[in-house]
Amino acid sequence: MARQTKHIAILHCGPGHLSFARAAESGAVVAQACERGPWNLEDGTLAAALEDFAGRHALAGDRVFFVLPRHEAAVRILELPSQDPEELRGMVHLGAEEIVPFPLDELMTSFCVLEPLDGGASRVLAVVARKTVVEAWLNLLRGAGLECEQILLSTACLLTALRYHAPDAPGISCAAVHLAPDGLEVAIVRDRRMIFGRGIALAVPEESGRPSASSMEEIVAEVRNSFSASRRESADGATAAEVCVSVEGFDANAVSKALGTALNLPARPYESAGIKSLVTAGALATARGEEIYAVRLLPETETRRRASKASRSRGLRAAAALAVAILATGAVYVQAVMQRRAYLAELDARAEVMRPLAQTLRTKRQQLDLIQEQVHRTASPIQILSTVATLAPDAGLNITRFAYDHTEGVTLNGGAVDPKLFDGLIDAMRSKGAAAIPQLARAQELYRTARVEQMQAVWDFAITVPFAEAKPGD
Repeated sequence: MARQTKHIAILHCGPGHLSFARAAESGAVVAQACERGPWNLEDGTLAAALEDFAGRHALAGDRVFFVLPRHEAAVRILELPSQDPEELRGMVHLGAEEIVPFPLDELMTSFCVLEPLDGGASRVLAVVARKTVVEAWLNLLRGAGLECEQILLSTACLLTALRYHAPDAPGISCAAVHLAPDGLEVAIVRDRRMIFGRGIALAVPEESGRPSASSMEEIVAEVRNSFSASRRESADGATAAEVCVSVEGFDANAVSKALGTALNLPARPYESAGIKSLVTAGALATARGEEIYAVRLLPETETRRRASKASRSRGLRAAAALAVAILATGAVYVQAVMQRRAYLAELDARAEVMRPLAQTLRTKRQQLDLIQEQVHRTASPIQILSTVATLAPDAGLNITRFAYDHTEGVTLNGGAVDPKLFDGLIDAMRSKGAAAIPQLARAQELYRTARVEQMQAVWDFAITVPFAEAKPGD
């Protein structure tokens, strides 16, 4: 009798909610379920609920893929000077401590290439997660009798699905808003390229299949904040022209209507083959081998543990089959031990090979940082002030103070009769000024305050140009 092929199960789990989608290897969805309850990780109620949920839906017989939500990890879009996967892996790992304030041995990293760039560089999605967070979810799954095949990141799954469902029109930006009971994720893509992403941990109460009125207001506010952050980070200040709404356990039509009305943008609910979640759709595609953007977070220690477990299992089966022949049983045992030692020795050898490469990458990065720091200090205060004066409008804006610190950067203070003049100066410094003095591309507002002078509104402002490049936010 032919062996029955296992189904794929995409599992979402978090405080107060459980959901899964089961599909055949062909991609056809055969079952879905979403449940809510007063469960949390700390008191063990979520573990008990997951064990009951997994038993009722027979998840232990499936190839289980667990999706880690975006707000459980730190995610950055980086441009790195390589296109070699191993070099990129080393760069992301060595830079993890710059993304989150924890020792490197407490962190695990992963990445996927968003696009290759000219000059042999790459634009990558770098992911850093604490080992304790990932292992806590693994322990929860093991307690429910589940051994997940892989841990996927919701952002990568979202991007995979958007490759098929984002608009084709060139230059048009689309915002994917994914709403789950324990969080919100916003990803903005243009020409099917990710230009901005943000994840927010957010408890969303349900009322008749919809988010409660108060939580809907909070959702709208967070989406607006994401759009504002996207405009600030975008070179042209553009934002999304339409919204694609993805949900887990909510009425997609109701959420789309509310967001579209509040944002004054066309909003459409996502649905494909009965699935209303872009994250679930992307996870299914990844599990089936369509690895457009694949971020794997299963720890290496877990991989080795499973390999060791599989090795021991093979040894036990061989010993049982040859139990009548003690000599043969001993030989099989010795062989298994030798295989295990050889496997561990191979792992040690690989680690030794990788160690000089990691050190070389660290040294190259330090050298690049030194060169970049020297380049950023070449412009004199007079050159910077002259460039800013050239970019300033002829009337309506005065610069009253120019402060230059060789280490920190430049600070400009002044006043304007119209805040648009101040905004225009910042935009000109970022675009036109940066061509002459690269650090002007980092110009940003410190503050603006309105006051009345001689019966006329006047805006005081401050602009800063930091020499050290700021780390991008979530």
